[in-house]
Amino acid sequence: ATRAKAQARSAARAAERVAPSRASEDAISDAEFKDITNVLAEAVLISRQTATFNRFLASRAAPEAQALADVPGGAERVFLGPAAIAKLVPLSMQPTRDAGAVVDGATGLVRNTPLAARMRWLTDVYVSLEVFFVGRSVAKAMALDDVDSLTGWQDAVNSDPGAGTGASATQHRAQPGVRRGPGGAFASEARDIQQTSSCVGDMFFVVKTALEHVISMQRPAAVGAVAQCVISAMNSEFLSAMEACALSSWSGAAGQAPAQRRILVAINNLDLACVYLQKTVDGLREMIGREWPPEGGGDGDSDRAAAHAAIDTFAAFAGKFAHAKQRALEQLGAQLLKPWMRTILQQSYRDIKYVLTDEEFNDVQNDNLFQKRFVLKFGHLVQQLRPRLAGANYAAALELSIATLAQDWERAIRQSKFNMLGGIMFEKDVREIQRFLEQEADVPLRPRFGRLTQMADALAVESAADAKQLLLARPAAGTDVAGPAPLSAKEIRALLENRIDVADSDISSL
Repeated sequence: ATRAKAQARSAARAAERVAPSRASEDAISDAEFKDITNVLAEAVLISRQTATFNRFLASRAAPEAQALADVPGGAERVFLGPAAIAKLVPLSMQPTRDAGAVVDGATGLVRNTPLAARMRWLTDVYVSLEVFFVGRSVAKAMALDDVDSLTGWQDAVNSDPGAGTGASATQHRAQPGVRRGPGGAFASEARDIQQTSSCVGDMFFVVKTALEHVISMQRPAAVGAVAQCVISAMNSEFLSAMEACALSSWSGAAGQAPAQRRILVAINNLDLACVYLQKTVDGLREMIGREWPPEGGGDGDSDRAAAHAAIDTFAAFAGKFAHAKQRALEQLGAQLLKPWMRTILQQSYRDIKYVLTDEEFNDVQNDNLFQKRFVLKFGHLVQQLRPRLAGANYAAALELSIATLAQDWERAIRQSKFNMLGGIMFEKDVREIQRFLEQEADVPLRPRFGRLTQMADALAVESAADAKQLLLARPAAGTDVAGPAPLSAKEIRALLENRIDVADSDISSL
């Protein structure tokens, strides 16, 4: 008891020296900070034991109060007057001097006792100290973040695979760090790259501890106050720092491994924060259900509802993490992935044509030069990104890359000339590239490649009459269609105009 009092005095003196906004690093010593930690644990224990004691009294008093209330005149024996309370109720449980007795209608227990007032004071002190503890601890977690010492980031992301555009699949398989997966997809070998830094785990350890402490106290107002404090600390310390790094310009980080590491690790940290926050919320809700009084139509219901509302507010902050991550991924797509994919498509299509003779068609079928080039270069992109991005971020990056590919490929095809053999070859290219990307991304690509597939069908027709069948097969106007919108008649005619072996008169008659 003497030691606890000494710690409390030390903690109180430290709290008096702390500025309302945030303490500086030298405002309090480590020993005093440890005393605050111990005082917080003691306050939680006292409040928890008091709540348990009150529930015990209520569980014993409620049946007695109900039994007396059923007896004629028994109500007066349950709800004692001030004089009776002064004689029968212990001094520590009597109402405060400046207020009359407030009696619980279900148990007959006095509610506004000196003990209740002292617990309210203890709760206020606890919240003040917890706010300081959380702010200081989160700030320290950010200051000690190990992002600059993470392993595996020695090499910068490089869009050049370092191989000729005519390299064969055998040469690709020989490249270190790349192997063929099922069906021909490329997958990067395991690399010892640390994708996230220490600040996420350290911050959520502090956050989880603080919220578990305040839930153990079973004071709904305190739960709301600490939840707001946690949200403020995460917003001002963690989220602002992660946004500043994740939204840094990739152009300025080109060829610079440390700058790229800070950008990509920040994006991964935001993704991990979403996961940790959801796990923390699930654990806190389970804890409320386990430790708080069961629902029964009384004050326990409103207390539970208030606590759950506070946790819901905390859970909603995951939306800010997700929004910041999405903004960062979109910027990464605009500054890195879109230019990269356009370069891949341009280099893969170098010297490729779709006006073919029979001999050229056979040679192209045997060489598959466009497909080999694309697989080589896209495999290099995968090799660069997969070990550096967390799973969800890597999937999102692939989605952005594939969306860019589909748009640019459609644009390039509309500007190219074809004959029937070239249309057949293009149809084969679309089919094989789609199969390769589905294996790599592990998701169906029909929504992205649907229009390319329709374009390939239109360009591979033998005559304009066959194209008319495509028009007739289109769904009626106003019909809901799953997947991409079908090509319009105007778009199909524009594609056929790129066919050098289809007469304009046949196209105009469609």
